[in-house]
Amino acid sequence: MVGSDLQVKSCSHTDYYLDVNNIGYIAGSKQISCKMLSSERLAEQLNTTVAPTAVTCRDINMQTVQMVEGLAAKATLERFKQKGRGWCFEDDSHVLGNMGPLWMQGNMKQTETADCMSVSSLALHTTVNDFPYPGNTYCKLLSPTRILDWMMTDSLKPLGGSTLLV
Repeated sequence: MVGSDLQVKSCSHTDYYLDVNNIGYIAGSKQISCKMLSSERLAEQLNTTVAPTAVTCRDINMQTVQMVEGLAAKATLERFKQKGRGWCFEDDSHVLGNMGPLWMQGNMKQTETADCMSVSSLALHTTVNDFPYPGNTYCKLLSPTRILDWMMTDSLKPLGGSTLLV
């Protein structure tokens, strides 16, 4: 802490995926790995209390999809809503024993179904008493470019198909 200000650093990393069917090489990012301080850790550092929160990585994914849909071109959003396969948000999955290296090596689950892109974030939460990284929240999250890619191309194809249904 510096005076009455708290300096906070967060970390993120983007992982890309091969999209041979569409463009033949690496496309947009498939996920963003984020490490953030938990609200409990922030409250501890600011010497205050915090109301219990139940925000999950799943919630962040849902909000990100809403944000990207709000930024998409009107025609893109209308076509996606009419013809695209939507989103199914599953509960977060957790790493064995809350081990950071396992979280770092893991990925969020993104599975195409006939109805939607089913997503489940890989999450890890440490308490303010955990060692060596107390009070952190780790989430593997949908990237905005993956959301837009799904809206514009992949959701418009039948499951396992390569032809757009436009």
